[in-house]
Amino acid sequence: MYLADRTVTMRILNVIQHDRGAYGAVFDRHLALRKAGIDSTVLCKSEKNNSSEIIKLNVRPNLMERTFFYSLKKSADFFGLSHVPNPITSGFARAIKKLEFDILHVCTARGTASYLAFPELTSRKAAIFTVSSMWSFTGHCFHSLDCDRWRTGCGKCPRLSINPPVRRDATRIEWMLKDRAYSHSNLTIITTSNWLTEQVKKSMLNRFPIHQIPHGIDTDIYHPLDPGQCRLELGIPPGKKVLMFASDRMDDFLKGGDLLLEALAGLPESLKSETVLLLMGNGGRNISNDIGMQTVDLGYVSDHNRKALCYSAADLFLFPTRAETFGLVSIESQACGTPVVSFRVGGVTDHVRPGITGYLAEPENAEDFRSGIIQLLEHEEQREKMGRQCRSIAVEEYNINLWAQRFIEVCNSIYLKEDRRN
Repeated sequence: MYLADRTVTMRILNVIQHDRGAYGAVFDRHLALRKAGIDSTVLCKSEKNNSSEIIKLNVRPNLMERTFFYSLKKSADFFGLSHVPNPITSGFARAIKKLEFDILHVCTARGTASYLAFPELTSRKAAIFTVSSMWSFTGHCFHSLDCDRWRTGCGKCPRLSINPPVRRDATRIEWMLKDRAYSHSNLTIITTSNWLTEQVKKSMLNRFPIHQIPHGIDTDIYHPLDPGQCRLELGIPPGKKVLMFASDRMDDFLKGGDLLLEALAGLPESLKSETVLLLMGNGGRNISNDIGMQTVDLGYVSDHNRKALCYSAADLFLFPTRAETFGLVSIESQACGTPVVSFRVGGVTDHVRPGITGYLAEPENAEDFRSGIIQLLEHEEQREKMGRQCRSIAVEEYNINLWAQRFIEVCNSIYLKEDRRN
C-alpha cells in the first residue's frame, strides 16, 4: 500500500539538547521507531554517548560569538529574558539545515531548536513538536499551577521565581514572541495526557493540529522482579516495608519534596519502625533525620535495569508532585507492579487510578497523602491486587511499541499532506 511504502522510507530527525535528563526517554522512543522500520536519528549536544545512531552537535562558538552571546545574555538576564539568547540554539538550527530528513521531531524547544527558529526550520519541512511542559505557551514557567494568565498573554506574573526563574517581569514580551513565532510555523503538536491536551487547546498552540500520545516505556525491561532478591541487592533489611521516592532534585518545589516530608514525618511511630524509605535522585542524604525513618539513598540512577530493580523492591511508589504534565516515573513503577500514591494533579490522573493502580490525595494535602500510604501499607491483599492491575495497564496502554505505532500514524498523515502540497 502507498501508506505502508511511505512509512518504510520515512526519515525522522529527533532533536534534544543534551544526552542526559529527558534524553534517555527520547532515545528509547528513537529505538522503538527503528524497530518499527523507521529511519530515525537523534541530534543532540552529546557529552558522553558514542552511539552511531546519534548525530553529535559540537557547539564551539569562536571568541567573537562567545563575546556577543555573553553580552546579549547579560542584557537578557537583566530584562527577564534569560533563556532567549543561546549559542546552542543557533548551532542546532545550522545543523538541522544541513541534514536530510522528512519530518523534524522537536522533543523540547528550550535550549535546542528554540521557538524563535521554528518559522525558518519549518519553512522547508513540517515538524512535530512534543509538548512536555507548559513552558511552550507561557511567559516563562514550566507549570503555572493555579495561574491562567497564559491564556490571555501573561504579564504581571505572580511567580517570577518558579522554574525557570526570571529576574524581571518580561512574561508579556516572552508570550508575544512565542505567539508571533508560532504564527509563522508549520507544526503538529503532540501532547501526552488528557490534562495537557486541554491546556494546549486553550493556548496559542491551538492553531495547530493536536494529537494525544501518552509516553511509552519498554515493558520488557520494566517488569516485576522478585522483591526479596531486589531488596537484598539494594541492602534493604529483610522484613521491612519499603516506600520509594524518586526525583532529580529532592528540593524541587514542583516535585513536592516538602509535602512528602510532612506526610512521612506524621506516620505512626510503629509504622516508621518497620518501614524503609528508598531514595533515588540527588539531595536525599539528610532526609532520614527529618522524618525519623530509616532511608537507603541510591543517588542518581539512570540505568533502566537498575531502576526496575528499585521499583520492584518497593511496596509503594510515592509521587507527591504539585504539577505534572504526565509522570513517566509513575508508569515505570506500575510496570514493575508497584502501586502509586500521588496527588490529584495534571496528567497524573490518567494513570494513577484510585482503587485500581494507586491512591490520589487532594492537592497540597499532606495528611490525605499520608492516609493513602497507611491504607495501602496496612492492606497487603489490596496492594498486591493493585500491583497486578498496574502491570496489566502499563503493558496494554503504555508500552513503547504502542507509542511508536501512534507516532508513526501522525507522521504518515503529515508526510502525505506535505507530499500533496508539494
